[in-house]
Amino acid sequence: MACDSRGTWSSILLDFLKEGMSQLLHASTRLGDEGQRLVVELLLRGFEGPVVQRFALPELVTERKRLLNELFMSSDGFVRVTVGILLAALLTDAEDYGEASQAEAGLAALRQELFR
Repeated sequence: MACDSRGTWSSILLDFLKEGMSQLLHASTRLGDEGQRLVVELLLRGFEGPVVQRFALPELVTERKRLLNELFMSSDGFVRVTVGILLAALLTDAEDYGEASQAEAGLAALRQELFR
């Protein structure tokens, strides 16, 4: 479904983020690299407009930080680069993203790692 209709997937993801952020963290933690890949792929496929705004809400800060930190520390390069894309989207598209300085530092570290 995530591949067939991006708009439909974004709508489902938007509803899921109301209550499901902890489930994403659980999947990325318990299922290892495969779970992390699944989580970032599912997020990336619908990470636009309202989904970015919902993901950036202040009331999700604790769960968001835990999830993004978990994924950013992955040993899987694909996961790390995809988190970089998600962070860039948060920086450019989210209104009042509270962790902008941390996201910028993470992107700078990722860039340095990739282009050394």
